[in-house]
Amino acid sequence: MTDLLPAGLTFKSMSSTDASYTCSGATCTNNAALAANSNGPAITVVATVNADFTGVAHNVAYVSPAGNDIVETNLLVVPDTNTDTSKTNTDNDAQADLGVTAVSIGDYVWWDADRDGQQDQGEAPVPGVTVNLLKDGQPTGKTTVTDANGYYAFGDPGRTRPTRSSS
Repeated sequence: MTDLLPAGLTFKSMSSTDASYTCSGATCTNNAALAANSNGPAITVVATVNADFTGVAHNVAYVSPAGNDIVETNLLVVPDTNTDTSKTNTDNDAQADLGVTAVSIGDYVWWDADRDGQQDQGEAPVPGVTVNLLKDGQPTGKTTVTDANGYYAFGDPGRTRPTRSSS
């Protein structure tokens, strides 16, 4: 089996728990013949999504016949990452789509007058506060400043922020 990773993903590893498979790079080879109409064991492909990728990644995998296999009735046309395997005539290719959506991290800074950790009515927002983004407790170098309503966000994909009322 050969896996074809689309742009936006980086290959890490490929493996099978079945000892009859040898995996190297993005290809696993079965050292024993599969019986007719049978499925091989699961093969796991590990990849990371590149930090700047958003959208849909179309991953395709296919099984190539070995040199000593009988000729397939529906010959394999080697797919690429644009192939829709649900529309091919073969049964030795498959696909999986991965959707990645941009997200944001954000919140609201306010004066917690009663120190209960709750954003209660009448507790004023705090504009102009510098907020540092941390990863595993360490600074990432990314900062933002709360707006006039006390809101801040990192990577805000244009979502509408909730409104808060005070009385």
